[in-house]
Amino acid sequence: MVTTKESAIMKTYSLATRIVGLLLIPITLILPVLSDKTSATPVALDAVSPLANQTWVRLGGPIGGLGYDIRMRSDSPDIMYVTDAWAGVHKSTDGGQTWFTLNNGITERTGPSGDAIPVFCLTIDPNNNNIIWIGLQNLGGVYRSEDGGQTWQERINGIVEGAGLTIRGFTIEPDNSNVVYAAGEISSWKWAGQNLWGREFDLVKGVVYKTTDGGQNWQAVWRGDNLARYVLIDPNNHNIVYISTGIFDREAANSDANTNAAGGEGVLKSIDGGQTWTHINNGLGNLYVGSLFMHPTNSNILLAGSGNNAYRDNGGVYRTSNGGASWQYVAGDHITSVEISLLNPNIAYAAGDGNFYKSQDGGVTWQLYVDSRGWGWGPKGIRPGFPIDFQVDPRDSNRIFVNNYGGGNFLSENGGQTWVSSSIGYTGADLRDVFVFPNNPAYVLANGRSGPFLSRDGGVNWLGINPLELRPIAEGARVKVDPSNAQHILLSSAHWGWTYESTDGGQSWELVTNYEQELQSLPVSDTNKKFQGFQAITFAPSNPNIVYGGFGIWRCATNADPDMCNASTIVSILLSQTGGHTWTRINGTPFDGRTVSEIVVHPTDPNKAWVATVGGGVFRTENLGQTWATVNSGLSSLKIMDLAGDPATPNILYAGSEDHGVFKSVNGGDSWNLISAGMDSNEPIHALVVDPVHPQVIYAGSYRSGVFISDDGGATWNLLNTGLHTHAVTSLTIDEDGETLYAGTTGEGVFRLSTHDQAYFNSFSTAPTDITISNSNIDENQPIGTIVGTLSTTDSDAGDTFTYSFCGGTNDTSFTITGSTLKTAAIFDYETKSTYSICIRSTDSGSLHFDKTFAINVNDLADSQTFSDVSISYWAWQFIERLSSAGITGGCGTSTYCPEDPVTRAQMAVFLERGMAYPSSFTPPDVPPTFTDTVGHWAEDWIEALKSDGITSGCAANLYCPEDLVTRAQMAVFLLKAKHGTAYVPPPATGIFADVPVGYWADKWIEQLALENITGGCATDLFCPNNPVTRAQMAVFLVKTFNLP
Repeated sequence: MVTTKESAIMKTYSLATRIVGLLLIPITLILPVLSDKTSATPVALDAVSPLANQTWVRLGGPIGGLGYDIRMRSDSPDIMYVTDAWAGVHKSTDGGQTWFTLNNGITERTGPSGDAIPVFCLTIDPNNNNIIWIGLQNLGGVYRSEDGGQTWQERINGIVEGAGLTIRGFTIEPDNSNVVYAAGEISSWKWAGQNLWGREFDLVKGVVYKTTDGGQNWQAVWRGDNLARYVLIDPNNHNIVYISTGIFDREAANSDANTNAAGGEGVLKSIDGGQTWTHINNGLGNLYVGSLFMHPTNSNILLAGSGNNAYRDNGGVYRTSNGGASWQYVAGDHITSVEISLLNPNIAYAAGDGNFYKSQDGGVTWQLYVDSRGWGWGPKGIRPGFPIDFQVDPRDSNRIFVNNYGGGNFLSENGGQTWVSSSIGYTGADLRDVFVFPNNPAYVLANGRSGPFLSRDGGVNWLGINPLELRPIAEGARVKVDPSNAQHILLSSAHWGWTYESTDGGQSWELVTNYEQELQSLPVSDTNKKFQGFQAITFAPSNPNIVYGGFGIWRCATNADPDMCNASTIVSILLSQTGGHTWTRINGTPFDGRTVSEIVVHPTDPNKAWVATVGGGVFRTENLGQTWATVNSGLSSLKIMDLAGDPATPNILYAGSEDHGVFKSVNGGDSWNLISAGMDSNEPIHALVVDPVHPQVIYAGSYRSGVFISDDGGATWNLLNTGLHTHAVTSLTIDEDGETLYAGTTGEGVFRLSTHDQAYFNSFSTAPTDITISNSNIDENQPIGTIVGTLSTTDSDAGDTFTYSFCGGTNDTSFTITGSTLKTAAIFDYETKSTYSICIRSTDSGSLHFDKTFAINVNDLADSQTFSDVSISYWAWQFIERLSSAGITGGCGTSTYCPEDPVTRAQMAVFLERGMAYPSSFTPPDVPPTFTDTVGHWAEDWIEALKSDGITSGCAANLYCPEDLVTRAQMAVFLLKAKHGTAYVPPPATGIFADVPVGYWADKWIEQLALENITGGCATDLFCPNNPVTRAQMAVFLVKTFNLP
């Protein structure tokens, strides 16, 4: 999804442009000449236009853009923030289900229409979650909020670069919010005064700034030959600071493409608070380290993700356990993000372009997760971009969000095994095409830089329809629906000439054109040869078996980029007489080699069509493409970006140009007149539609100014921008009654203008009609989290997606749902209860739902007695059996368990270490004892292992007290530290036990143990904190804490 050298900075394309098409600013070169198109007051229009007085609705989709950071508040994790370099800051207050923008006070703007909000990075102050820092792309901006993002204040004093500096990350010193580090990238046009290119990308340098007064003043503390991405501070010694440098889509200033020298800076370390720095790259095979994460309880352990698109060799996940003195390669080949769970540091994640990994031993070993295709990851029908940032839920190590560079925020609730899009309201999508279905204004398709999507509710919820099993679309071009059959869809990629056909409404696809081999054989040039494909697809209205296809180069068709438009295409026009299933190339036309931007076919004569080209003007055929005539008389611009016909009077045509507004022909193209009154003289019109009911009403989408409307056949134009936040309009589509208009944009996805409210669009979806489960039986005595079965839904809306939840069944709390999988949340005993009643709700993408009650049956298994002193009727028999079966205990003697004996601190060490290691066996290393009272003790090595894991520091100076008895209060602390990690601290106590008042030394530990269902106390409202733990009680504690089967 990246381009080669297509333009220099003087042509206003930044390096970010090469990834997301972001039209750069030299902000000072463009913004001052842009008029204020948002505040312009439209002239009152005749009532013939049903949309003239309506307000645009921001739909917040489909996914796309340039996502970067994702963060949760530590004190309230359902409050989340994500960033996008087109659409700015977004916030969620419902755990990522929905998002809204939060950009009040951020003044810088960028993009082709001067209204993109280029927020790149965001960090929440861990000392005060109301304080948030953000950094901008390319503009050197730094902002701080003290009210959770409601308002922002600029903090740039001392940051010297200004434009040309991208802020890529912040870190705040623990316990001191005034000390902040900002990591940055300096573009070559800033540090060298000109664009310098490597193999594929800009050659960049880096900088780290530091403030000690909360951003009032900044000072550079490091500069180097690659961008700085992350800064990490050792929580145990704030003078120890790490920098990771590099990323996948920039090249280091000290690299050399001619000699194949990757260059880079790798990881740097300071032990004096950033005054001096040392490279710590021993063992790192790739010095482009785009991600770095520190173990939450052992700051000497760090994970690094490395790799670069231009220099992929030896990328992957690297791990250090000695503060960077040496690194070991552990997984992967091109990793863009890593993270360790704060709740359970044994859980770690890593991902790159196409691969997702999970570790359950702190990053030592890794498991690759793939989807149903056997490769790749992400939600069904959606191609992930580059996973640029993770956020593991601090309450649940298996709940992880991924924000993607290239679009979309994804959520997994089962540790990366399955994914859903969590992006409603969050988008920075750059779209090439939108298309509304015939006879259904709620059904709309979009195709663009994140691929193709379908909405069934007027654009609020979007379903990915990317043909991942064939050739995944990284950057989409056009999408069109057969006017005679809404299930028949044609779709194109901007790459390799791939075109796809679906006959079932987008559920499945067939690849019908593929020019990859031919394009690969082209000689090397500055134009990336993969960026050719169908840039126009038009069904003949009177005979949909006839389809015209226009070929072109992506950035020529979308931006009229001179370098792209000067390059030749392998073909310009194609024809299908099989509804798009097979295609014939038409050669020898007067526009051979030109990029075709749009095609209009006569409404009643399929032999007659007009082709718009970028740079060659308009051409007409009257014999099904056999011959073509140039019809440019009167066109003062030949860069025609779109073409539209009057359905009532076919000889009336409208042409939108890149630099002269709109032209009109009333004689089938024989002559044209400029009709741009009300527009700027150089207005870039990229989209045109004619109202099918009121053909004198025309809508024109400008790539700079928004949407214009004409009520008089184009004689005069007025802005129609109320509610349209982003004015870089790329495409327009109107429903057949002229009452709903959709606009695709560069930077904020789809907007809708309609006479109807959302309830109207919701009415076009049908609710689910049934739910089934693959299995409804579960064996008794199985561990919590055992899979019961997989849920599925019946719904007449083909290809719809569903979420599952509980709906008030008697025993719902005994189960959990992860994705479409029903799991146990309790341990079932047949003799206690044999049938559980649950209610499950299936909710479709349009928020319609169906409820159904299920009976889950518990299977009776034969009972056995392992220990002679623990009969089957003993209250803790089941837990003791499970403890024995898991290998945690062998009893207290031959065939005995001694259930009523108290547990000593020595025995506790063995129990806990074996429980933490389960399901693996564990033998502690033989190490010299550090406690004076454990020398020669039978459990000395177990005790040392418990100390090494941070669970205990002893009972007094240099003492462990191995034969002392463990109280129930002490055990609460030991168990939760063993389960959640030594850094874990429970929330404050509220006083749920009468004998554990608030203020008791272990109050919060005891209450958390109860909240996690590990204990119910010793009696009603009592915990008995000072009572010793018996071996029977210990069995219950261990089974529930470690979820033993």
